[in-house]
Amino acid sequence: MLYVGDESPALEKINRILGDGDPFTCDIFGDFNVEPLAPDIKDHMRPARITGVKNVVISREGKVLSKKKAL
Repeated sequence: MLYVGDESPALEKINRILGDGDPFTCDIFGDFNVEPLAPDIKDHMRPARITGVKNVVISREGKVLSKKKAL
C-alpha cells in the first residue's frame, strides 16, 4: 500500500477511470513506476508519486471493470 501525493499525473488518470465510486471498493493491479518524494525513515510511510502505469486491470468484487495497456 502506498501513500500517493497529489503530484501524480497517473493517479489523476486512475481517478478518472474510477469515477465517483468509492476507491476502497476497487482493486487496481498493474506494473507501477513509483518515485519516492522523501527519504526513507524506518517504520514511517513516505510519500511517493506514480510516474507511470502499464498493464492495468481495475476490478470490483471480482469483476473486471477496465483493462488498459498503459495510462
